[in-house]
Amino acid sequence: MTKGRNVLTTGQAAKFCNVSMRRVCKWFDNGLLKGYILPASKDRRVPLIELESFMRLHNIPIPSELEQLLKDTMDTKTKKKKTGLQN
Repeated sequence: MTKGRNVLTTGQAAKFCNVSMRRVCKWFDNGLLKGYILPASKDRRVPLIELESFMRLHNIPIPSELEQLLKDTMDTKTKKKKTGLQN
């Protein structure tokens, strides 16, 4: 994941879920996992918060690395709100 971003590629999401990238693409294409498609390349992106919700809903264990990314994202948002900065 790019530092400062709160989205993942399907490959990154697959590693966190301990499944294949194709499985994540199927979840995405079937509407089970929310995200968006990049217009020029058709690559999929999954917001961290959506991956967390999906994993909790489907009882997929959340790895400590993902927990830390979520915490860092929330800390960044809190700091921006306090200083009046926007995304």
